[in-house]
Amino acid sequence: MSNIINDTYCLVFCRFINYVVLFITPVILVRVFTVENYGKYREFMICSGMLVNLAGFSINKSLLYFLTKYKKTNGFVFNTIFLNGIITLFLIILLLLFENKIFNFSYDFVYPLIIYLILFLNFDFCESYWIAVKKINYVWYYTTFRGLARSCVVILTACIFDDIIIIIYGLLCVEFFRLIFVFIYSIRSEFLLTNFKLTKIKEHLSYIFPIGLSNIFFYLNKEISKFFILFNLGVEYLAFYSIGSYQIPVVGIIRGSIGDIFFPEICKRNQKNINEGFLLWKKINIIYLASILPVFMIFFYYAEFFINFMFTEKYLKSVVIFKIYICIMIKECFEVGTPLRSLNRNKYYAYGSLFGFISNITILIIFSTIDMYIIPAVAYVVSDFVMFLYMARKVMFFYNINIKKIFFWKKIAKIFLISLVSAPVLFLNQLFDFNILFEFIFCSTLYLIIYLFLLDKLKIEELNYVKDKIKIFNKKKLVHV
Repeated sequence: MSNIINDTYCLVFCRFINYVVLFITPVILVRVFTVENYGKYREFMICSGMLVNLAGFSINKSLLYFLTKYKKTNGFVFNTIFLNGIITLFLIILLLLFENKIFNFSYDFVYPLIIYLILFLNFDFCESYWIAVKKINYVWYYTTFRGLARSCVVILTACIFDDIIIIIYGLLCVEFFRLIFVFIYSIRSEFLLTNFKLTKIKEHLSYIFPIGLSNIFFYLNKEISKFFILFNLGVEYLAFYSIGSYQIPVVGIIRGSIGDIFFPEICKRNQKNINEGFLLWKKINIIYLASILPVFMIFFYYAEFFINFMFTEKYLKSVVIFKIYICIMIKECFEVGTPLRSLNRNKYYAYGSLFGFISNITILIIFSTIDMYIIPAVAYVVSDFVMFLYMARKVMFFYNINIKKIFFWKKIAKIFLISLVSAPVLFLNQLFDFNILFEFIFCSTLYLIIYLFLLDKLKIEELNYVKDKIKIFNKKKLVHV
């Protein structure tokens, strides 16, 4: 268990650094570009991002499951490479056949988009593979260097050329060299020298198909609001909307890192005793909540300062979207997909995503005439909650529990109470007439100190365990130094 905790710390830190690197990119771009040009940049990124996530079909993520279940792993790595290649080819054919019918954007980027998809989708299994085989330090090197390379290329080309297409070609160069590196690594690791077995492909497909289908609905649900803004209000409002919804990856750093590390362990425990895996998942949710809730409180209160300071006053229209989107952080503390995936009940993931997508579309159709800018954000938040309720209901069914036992409700209530008791400290900025940055740092730091102090007094088992492991980890580092 201690190795899992250490791996979690390492991966959280790794993804945090990677996110900081990527976050710097829009902070600089909004100062280099006009709002319109930044909107055009985001236009390409949301289109390519959605297609990558749709076509990715969770194939790479499946390695976390199969490399835990089986000792011989090369065959499943080969499967990911093979299946990614097939899906990429299928997607390219569709784009070429329906190019004129699908694309109606503000500028032509179809062919760069096709090249980008080829380079991005193929031979991108490394992160999941290294997590599964406990080589977290490799993930650190790979993701950090890749993020740095992408950010540096985008920023330099933006500053020198001020041309969106040249920026896109810069990204293509980065992904080309990444693909070459992973291709060479695959040959040296003998991932490509394996016997093709149809039974393994069938098992792989049976696992990824429901999750991949759910990802299609999930990302359509997530990105449809941006396309709605783009096609109805234009690229400038897309720029505002993109900035407003940009904080969501903060949740992904914590939840994604912890989830990727603990998911194989939950699967392993479920094979022995289904209750052991479920109990571990409930404990992880407490760690999610304790980690994310104070971040939510601080950034919700200081939303206007955050947008103004990071993205300039040109993007103050993003504040309302930021406040709406950040509410998802609370729901994200209670991750209900893992218990179903660990039992290979992946089709319900797809059903939940479908119900969320339908509710999103319904709200957009009925209420978008009220406010075309705000309603898409509200629709997404509501649809995400609909998906959560459906999947939570399925978790209760398959684990044969009632609503009282699905979470540690008393511990959750205590953490919420502590966050609310500590919250008045944030309002101290009303008493000062200092620099707003100083007020933000002072009040936020004081809030976190009080929150962590009170949290420590609760003596919550899961948080005490994490705290003890941090102490042990730090002592080992000091001894090593």
